Amino acid sequence: FPLYDLSGNVVGFSGRIYNTKDKSKYINTKETELFKKGNLLYNYHNAKENLKKRDYIIVMEGFINIRLPLWKRRLLTRAVTLVPILIIGFMINFNEEQFEQLIIYAQIVLSIALPFTLYPLVALTGNKKLMGRHVNSPWQTVLGYVLASLVTGLNLLVLV
Repeated sequence: FPLYDLSGNVVGFSGRIYNTKDKSKYINTKETELFKKGNLLYNYHNAKENLKKRDYIIVMEGFINIRLPLWKRRLLTRAVTLVPILIIGFMINFNEEQFEQLIIYAQIVLSIALPFTLYPLVALTGNKKLMGRHVNSPWQTVLGYVLASLVTGLNLLVLV
């Protein structure tokens, strides 16, 4: 199938590979000056008119399909979590008391940040215009707000 740039010009092609021993799922046009996968938002040239009408867009998946062997994925996820800890450790000379204080401060920050994600989540999933047929029912929305308030209240108790 053709791939388009933001103006609707064909810049490449892509197709799904079935029944092959190749580990790739897709076969794509090689990257060129016109076709750079990382710069494309699939089907945007058609969706942009809807975006103008509705003033929002929901992006479900990008055009990136990265496959890594298990050992590389594990290395990447461990590095993402360990590297910042090591940097902080070197900054405070691996002092155990300071590490404990940093953990406490991090938990406080997370407890303050959690409600900032819960309330918008409940509001967005209760919005029929945004969610369409997948919208939460009124009782689910109320329950969501009650639970978010409970979590917020418990977090405030911890802070006091």
